Amino acid sequence: MPAWSVQFSIEAIDELQQAIQYYNVQRTSLGIEFMIQFEKQIQLLTLNPFTRAVRYLNVRFALLNRFPYAIHYVIKEETHTVIVQTVLSTFKNPETNWKER
Repeated sequence: MPAWSVQFSIEAIDELQQAIQYYNVQRTSLGIEFMIQFEKQIQLLTLNPFTRAVRYLNVRFALLNRFPYAIHYVIKEETHTVIVQTVLSTFKNPETNWKER
């Protein structure tokens, strides 16, 4: 089975950059560690995005190891694409933080 392609919303890219900056302020290279964990989850999603259950509105999410963040994504089977819609702290309510997107 071929790997799935991944697309990122502009908002997801911005949220990812903000999280990396936040962690770099907390400790030198912690942002790099965050990015490594993020990339591991993305790599797993490209192998099989269906391993995560639908949480709401056909959105699934993958939790990062060591960091309280989740990658919220939808699957477009017809184009074999995973679309990352947001990268949110698990302390935030996704219904109120990005439902209007």
